[in-house]
Amino acid sequence: MGDRFVVPVYHHGGNFVRYPNGELVYANGSEKRFELYELDIDHLNMGDMVRLLEELGYKSHKMLHWYDTSAPELETGLNEMVGDQGIRDLIDWLRTNEEHEFHLYVEHSINTPILAEEDGAVNCETINVDDSDDAVG
Repeated sequence: MGDRFVVPVYHHGGNFVRYPNGELVYANGSEKRFELYELDIDHLNMGDMVRLLEELGYKSHKMLHWYDTSAPELETGLNEMVGDQGIRDLIDWLRTNEEHEFHLYVEHSINTPILAEEDGAVNCETINVDDSDDAVG
C-alpha cells in the first residue's frame, strides 16, 4: 500500500453545549488545520495527536474525540480516542471513507466557568460528554 497522508484539524478552546432543541454543538472554540503536518495514515499514533495539541498550548486534556463526518449530527459522529484502539478506529474510518483530513474535538478542563449568557448563548446547557446520562459516541 502506498503512502497516504491526512491532515489533522483540531477544534479546541470551546466546550460541548446542548441547546434547548437537543442539538449538541462545540461552542466558543477555534479551529486549527495542521496542513503543514500531513501525517502518514500508516503511522498515526496518539503521541502525534498529543504533540500537535501541545503546539496549540495545551499541557493536558481530558479527552480527544474524532468526528465521523458522515454522521448526521455532531453527537452521533463523535468517537472517543482512547489509546491504541481509538487510533485504530480512526485509521479504519479514514481508510473506509477515503478521507484526506480528520477532525478532532478537544475536551479539556476549564479553570474558570463561563456562563452561557455572557457569550450571548441564552438557554443552553454546558455538558460533559462522558457523563453517564449524556454520554456521546
